[in-house]
Amino acid sequence: MIKKLVRQLYSINIKLFLWFWLIAITSIISTQFISQQLAQDVLILPPHPNDQQSLYNTANKIRKHKPKNLADFLTKYQKNKHSLLLIKDVKTNIISPKINRFNDVFQYLEKNSFNTPTTIKLSNARITGPVKIKRGKKQLYIVHRDKKRNFGLMVRQLPYWLRIAIPVVISFALCWLLARTLSKPISTMKKVANQFGNGDLSARISDDGMKNDELGELAKTFNSMADKIQSNVKAHQRLLGDVSHELRSPMTRLQLAIAMADKSKTQPDVLAKHLARCELEVERLGLMIEDVLSLSRLENSLHNITLQKLNLVDVITPLIDDNQYLGETRFIKIKADIPQFCDVMGDEVLLASAINNILVNAIKYSPNNSEVFVSLKTNSSTITLSIIDQGNGVSQESITSLFKPFYRTSDARERKTGGTGLGLAIAKQAISIHNGTIIAENIPDAGLGITITLPLLTDSANIE
Repeated sequence: MIKKLVRQLYSINIKLFLWFWLIAITSIISTQFISQQLAQDVLILPPHPNDQQSLYNTANKIRKHKPKNLADFLTKYQKNKHSLLLIKDVKTNIISPKINRFNDVFQYLEKNSFNTPTTIKLSNARITGPVKIKRGKKQLYIVHRDKKRNFGLMVRQLPYWLRIAIPVVISFALCWLLARTLSKPISTMKKVANQFGNGDLSARISDDGMKNDELGELAKTFNSMADKIQSNVKAHQRLLGDVSHELRSPMTRLQLAIAMADKSKTQPDVLAKHLARCELEVERLGLMIEDVLSLSRLENSLHNITLQKLNLVDVITPLIDDNQYLGETRFIKIKADIPQFCDVMGDEVLLASAINNILVNAIKYSPNNSEVFVSLKTNSSTITLSIIDQGNGVSQESITSLFKPFYRTSDARERKTGGTGLGLAIAKQAISIHNGTIIAENIPDAGLGITITLPLLTDSANIE
């Protein structure tokens, strides 16, 4: 329980709240102190014209009527409950008539004396006077109380501790709300990160937990990272399953060849045949493992990209020459329609590997005495490379599956050509890393066509 409480105290929510509240309280206390030092409860002004005229009129009435009791005379003379005429005895400092709601005015006039007419502005009243009557022994004042209750006065009338407590409580609520607002997205991300770390790879931060600020960007970055990790894990699991399945056949043949070789120890010719078969299967296993590692690196974004400005023609030309050499044994000719220059930003090894895999497949599945067509075209923003053979093509159902690892349209033909079923999958990943696309389609009056589209002079920052 104590450890949990300590963890809560060290949480970012509590830290944000305490810092905000400390700053708010410091600001409130500082403001109160400075306000007290600079506060001016009384403002001295020139005599208010209307008030001064009312005083002169009242003084004239007093001289005319000569009342014996001035207080009673002024009380009867009052017409407005928000104003009051007062008499102050200069010698005794006594003020009359006494009315409770004007006690603050009485207290001020008892403490202060004035000889010339002036207007005193209090927080909730205006006093104008004096006008001397009774041969200067008495002073006449008029007071106007503000009709609206002054909020500042109400606050000043509160106890000092309450005046401090009110802004402190308000700041507490606002700071807690602010801290919760800032820390809630972080708490949400922590919860989702824990779910993700515990194996729930589908856990994502919902759009409700995202804001249009740095925390929102962090949430989007987390989701993007989670998508890539989930994609990589799925690719790894899929590849592992495919490899396990594909390794069974060569391993079975290898075991069979070893068993047959063991039985043929006394027959050198038969033994040599079975050992040669063992060597072939081991070679196929080595090739498959190499291709699997290449595909794994590409699918899991672990391949080191070496970006440089390339003339794609210089990459394609030697590949055409190499595959033309292989095609001559079956009288297959490669016809190329490519320009002299075609600049891109990319990894030469990856691009060469992708294009070579496609050319090798085109040679493998082209009939004898046929042609393979290579075309390279550019426009303002993209490069299009097309490689078309004159084979039988593939069924429409197989078109979308050609780039899946270990996919084969014909097991017998694939075994005959010695492929691993990973060439096109590796090519797809290599092109995807360069922000390009690769598609397959059956070409009328021809065979299978593979089309690669790459951005022209892609900025290296856009290549992942």
